[in-house]
Amino acid sequence: MGSNPSRSIDKGQPVSGRNPQSRKSEESRWILDSALPDTTPLDEHVAALLAIVEKKAPVLAKTDIEIRCAFSSENGQGGFVLRADVSKRLAEQRVDLIVSLYPLGDSV
Repeated sequence: MGSNPSRSIDKGQPVSGRNPQSRKSEESRWILDSALPDTTPLDEHVAALLAIVEKKAPVLAKTDIEIRCAFSSENGQGGFVLRADVSKRLAEQRVDLIVSLYPLGDSV
């Protein structure tokens, strides 16, 4: 996984590229998708993205960083594990983790 963005949004651009009438971004955003398969456990996705943040830590020191994840299951039940070592790394890099849960029948 490289460090080129999957997509980016400049301050003032529509948040949705498909809807030019969508609200305008209040800040610039640099978005990097995990290159791991969807079937990979969530903590491995987080760890892979954190490795990039850690490598670029001096440059990102004054940047607000969030890792956003979506979680769904085929039967509407489930969960994920965020290992303690990954939680510690998130805290050390001051990275917020946001997990969106999608119930059965919703598309991610």
